[in-house]
Amino acid sequence: MLGVITAAERQGVEAHILLPPDIYGQGTGLFNQHTPQLLDLVKNAIGVGYSEYIGDGLGGAGHVHITDLAELYKVMILRILQGEDVPSGKDGLFFTETGYHNWFDVAKLIGEVGISRG
Repeated sequence: MLGVITAAERQGVEAHILLPPDIYGQGTGLFNQHTPQLLDLVKNAIGVGYSEYIGDGLGGAGHVHITDLAELYKVMILRILQGEDVPSGKDGLFFTETGYHNWFDVAKLIGEVGISRG
């Protein structure tokens, strides 16, 4: 990331970097349309018959819904194209987290859905 900023500055190009955490939700693009982490956890739970987590499960990660992230990209691009003053370079790092989850709660929800679907 810092290499990108340095290279952009050397070339006289503005760098605006969006840093998403775990992205969730149904995608509509050509590539990943599902959250890989969640899909892997669900497949594993189906395979072993129960949902799993490591340790006490209280470790976690930030998250953002794919449509929120896509909207932010749209807003950023429109503002840049309209010539608005959008921070760039070292000031142009945008953390896009809208929430936080721990792996115990994720495993619990996977288990509840699995039980409800037999």
